Formats: sequence, C-alpha cells, structure tokens
Amino acid sequence: MLIGAIKNSKLDCYIDYCFSVDNLKIYKPHPSVYNLVLEKYNLHRNEILFTSSNSWDVAGAKSFGFNVSWINRFNNKKEVLPFESDIELKSLMDLPNIL
Repeated sequence: MLIGAIKNSKLDCYIDYCFSVDNLKIYKPHPSVYNLVLEKYNLHRNEILFTSSNSWDVAGAKSFGFNVSWINRFNNKKEVLPFESDIELKSLMDLPNIL
C-alpha cells in the first residue's frame, strides 16, 4: 500500500526506502518504530528530519528525539500536544529550501 502511494504520487524518484511497521506489529508513537530509521542508516536521532502532515505523528517523532518538520498543507491550527515541530512548511515542495 505504501509503495503504491509513493509511486502514484510520483515521489518514488525521491525516496530511497519505505519503512513499514507491519512486521513489528507495534505502531507509532512506540519508540521501536522510530528506531527502525536509526538501525537502517546507523544515524543518531538528531541527524534525522522526520516529516509529516499529521500533528500526532509530529509529536511522536519529536518525543523520540528527531528533528521534525510539519507539512501544514491546509493551514490548520496547531493542536495542543506535548511536542511541536521544529519547522512548519506549507508543502513538501518547500522541503528542499530547508535541507
């Protein structure tokens, strides 16, 4: 399903690897989910920019210690959550400007 969505959106040329929690049977915001990235790429938490349009997803990744960008496509109000994004963008198209 995820790979199909990536191909359909024509983002496959920008994405090297698609992570899925299907094998873990544990879901975000459990730390094991975010740890998949660290294990795959042998990186530290502060070397990751986690990007999502879901505020609950942003809060989970930030609580794990990732740098986080929130894609606020619909100009939504920030939800009251214990963790906020480091960066707020309007579109994925804005992402290259901050990298």
